[in-house]
Amino acid sequence: MNGPIDAQVSPEPPSEEGFADLTSRLDEGPVTMLNLLAFKPDGGRERYLEYGEAVLPLLEKAGGHVVFQGQAAPAVLGNDS
Repeated sequence: MNGPIDAQVSPEPPSEEGFADLTSRLDEGPVTMLNLLAFKPDGGRERYLEYGEAVLPLLEKAGGHVVFQGQAAPAVLGNDS
């Protein structure tokens, strides 16, 4: 795969092939990641925030950083309901 990796929305977990492609290209420059998340009721968001707190030191150790973190209303994401 040459050039930027196209963003794909998929309910499937990442494949070994996709991960191998990404790791083979690490010298090409920084990786930008965007997560649009939907949380399960009854604590899903809270558990994700706990995960984020635990992972942040590892992200920073690897040279990464959070650029923006926020919460959008469903209408902002194009939900017509």
